[in-house]
Amino acid sequence: MTILHPPNPAVLIVFLPGRTSGPADYEKQGFVQAVRDRRIAADMVSADAHMGYYYR
Repeated sequence: MTILHPPNPAVLIVFLPGRTSGPADYEKQGFVQAVRDRRIAADMVSADAHMGYYYR
């Protein structure tokens, strides 16, 4: 699952999960809210990239 957190198509922040994390972890851990709190105008995407992608 890839999660898109809008609102600005001009700037994109991509969160790539680590070895034991998933795309939803960035929101759970406060990364998405931290960007919003700082009023950074950017789209945010939490990519569903698991270890299999990295091994390839």
